[in-house]
Order: sequence, then structure tokens, then C-alpha cells
Amino acid sequence: MIKYNALGLLINVLILSVLFSTAYPKGEINASSEEEGAASYELMFERVWSVYDEYYPYFIHKQINWDSLRFEYQPAFATCNSDSQFVRLLSNLLANLRDFHVGLRLPNGTTICPTFDYPRLIRYNMDWECLPNYVPGIRESEPLFYGITGDNFGYIAIPSWTEQAVEQFNSILFSMQHTDGLIIDVRMNAGGSEIAAQKIASRFATHNAIYAYHRFRQGSRHDDFGALGARNIAPVYDWRYLKPVALLVGVITMSSSESFVLMMDRFPQVVTIGEPTRGCSGNPTELELPNGIKYSVPRWVAFRANHQIFEGIGIAPDIYVPYTDKYKASGTDPILERAIESITSRLKIDNPSISSLPTEYQLNQNYPNPFNTSTLIKFELKERALVSLHISNALGQEIVQLVNEVKEAGTHSVTWDGQDKFGQPTTSGVYLYKIQANDFKDVKKMILLR
Repeated sequence: MIKYNALGLLINVLILSVLFSTAYPKGEINASSEEEGAASYELMFERVWSVYDEYYPYFIHKQINWDSLRFEYQPAFATCNSDSQFVRLLSNLLANLRDFHVGLRLPNGTTICPTFDYPRLIRYNMDWECLPNYVPGIRESEPLFYGITGDNFGYIAIPSWTEQAVEQFNSILFSMQHTDGLIIDVRMNAGGSEIAAQKIASRFATHNAIYAYHRFRQGSRHDDFGALGARNIAPVYDWRYLKPVALLVGVITMSSSESFVLMMDRFPQVVTIGEPTRGCSGNPTELELPNGIKYSVPRWVAFRANHQIFEGIGIAPDIYVPYTDKYKASGTDPILERAIESITSRLKIDNPSISSLPTEYQLNQNYPNPFNTSTLIKFELKERALVSLHISNALGQEIVQLVNEVKEAGTHSVTWDGQDKFGQPTTSGVYLYKIQANDFKDVKKMILLR
């Protein structure tokens, strides 16, 4: 039996702990101060401001004028006369960074996240209490929750990335070798150890792939960065799960969980379903002031494999399924339902004998439309065909080709991330997507809104 209230409390704690989690240590920030032990609040403010000025990586991406904020807040810190006032002022200053990895930890253990928009962040796009409706007999193997649906699809919920989670996941996955598909739920996962996430993702690796890049600040200018570092995922186990997988994501999916999404996105049997992730990756470190107050400093700019920054933007799922309170009231989970449908559909494509194939060629309307970050395009083939599908602007000029290969009969889908063939973001406007499969041709319009 799931302990819903205890689980909700655990997840809230994990969300706050993301502020101070670090997955890839990169040396230590030199934040020593000659005013140790007798530092005034103004000097401590200057210390914090200088550390962020030297190491924080997202000033340019977020268009933040850090110098201007220094002059705006300096007078208030000069007259500050208590720790409580100092914390309040510092929290207000750091809120301007709009960064979920920026936070304060007080000597009594209290954690403060200036950017923490509690009502929005805590709006899970799921309801734990309705899970048994889809996964009868769901049970806990701390820290995971798992079971098997009536369709013989495994279900594993991963609330955080820890070595204990890796150990339990391996054991559970081995017990699910007989299943026809797998649903992995990280809608409640706010992060943890990226190394642990890699170990779990490796269970699905079909090949060696770069899933993300990062760059650390290196220099006094806000646009001074060191070399680009690549992060890889590769098969490391003899046995891997290569059947259809649905990965459920949402607004709480952040930090190392977003890295996990990027890892899984590299493998053909995995489809992400749900709502866009948070957009939060910083590899923070924690520093301490003379009065015992600690503060976290993000250190890298994170990029997707296509070199796109996702901080503050998030990662759009392959299949977008909105979640509203009406579903919680009705005890239904549209994202989990869509996952079951997706796996069932893919199994029918892989095994045509168990399903009737399309009788006509068809190009479906993209979804969502209009869209902001990415959109899904589906098409149906009544027989094996050489398929060409490309995007063009309103003038008919080709932007990017999404498909140019032979496809088997069945229903297929492809995602466009709004970028051109050079990996550059396209502007808002009307775009055309055109398909040709054997003698079949069709074209439809879609709208990109930045």
C-alpha cells in the first residue's frame, strides 16, 4: 500500500534538496574572506555578489544586469543590522536570478529558495491515489514504487536519483523481463545524483551517445567560459530493456531528472509523455558566510545534445498531454493512459499480425498547434514506402528535413523542435510540413509562437 502523505512530504524535501545537490564537482570556488568572524553585513553582501559575478553562468542567457542590482541593493545592506534582515535582503537579491539551484541554508537548517514558486511547482501533473486504478497491487520498494498494468506493462516510479534507487531499480527491472513494455514515471522527481540517473538509463542504452554538453564560467566577463564538455551515455550492461518504453515527465521533472530525460531521448524505444520539464540545470556548489549562512552557486551552462540551452525553458515531451485539476477530481490520469496507448500502438506496429494496418496514406495535423518549443507530427502508411518529410517556411523555402528513409507500413511520428537544419532556432510564424510517400503527397500548416 502506498503511503501517499509520507510520499508527498518526501518529494517536497527532495525538491528543496535539489538546491544544494551537485553531480559533477568541478574544483572549489575560492570564496575565502579576510573578514572572517567579524564581517559586516555589507561586506558579506559584497562577498556574495562577487562570487556570483565571477561564477554564475546564466547572466547573459537570462539578460540580468548584475551590476545594476549591486547598486540597487548596496544601500540596504549598508544599514542592515540583523541576520533576519540580511537573509530577507539577500533572498530578494538572489530572486532576480530566477534559478531553482540558487538558495540559502540557515544555521538552524531552514532552506530558502528565493525562486521557489510553491503553488506552481507543487502542481504535480499526477495523482498518486489514482495509480492503483491503472497499476493494481502497486507497491513500494524504497525509494521506488512499482507494479504491472493489466496490459502487462511494467510501471516504475522513481522519486529521486540515489544509489539505493539504482539498486532497487535493477532488481525490479529484472523481475519485469516478461513484460511487453515499460512505463517509467519521473513526474515527481526533482533531481539528485546524475551518476545514479546514468546507471539507470544505461539499462536502456542501444548505443553510445552524447546526451548533453556544459560549460563553466572562466574569466571575469559574464561571457567568459571554458571549453565545452560533453556528457555521454552508453551500454554498460549485458542485459538491457529494449522493448517499448514510455517516460512520464512534468513541471517537477528538473535538474538531474532533466539529464535523465535527455539520456533516454537518445534511445529509439523510448517516448516521453506529459508536460514540459522545469528547465533547471546548474551543477551548484555550497559556500558559507562568517555568520553561518550558506548559499548555493550554480556553476555551469547546460545544453541539450543539439547545443540548445534549456534553463528556464524546459524539455518538451514527444507527446504533450496537459493535466488539470479535473483529472484529479475524477480519479483519472490522462498521461498514464496515453502512455499505455503509446506502448500498445508501438507493439502493434512491431507486430503487424496483431493489428490491422492503415488502409490509406495519411498526414495528421501536428500537436500541439500552435506550439512553442516542439510539436509532434504523425503520419500513416498503408505499405512500406520511401518517406520524405520536411519543414518549409511560408515562402516554400526548406527549413529542415525530418524524415528521409524507408518506413514500414503503420503509424509513425516525428518531433520538430523548432530548429533549422543548422540547429538554430527559427522565428515565430506559419510553417508548412510536407510529406511524400511513394505516390502520396500532402502538406499542412502549423504555427510556431516564441
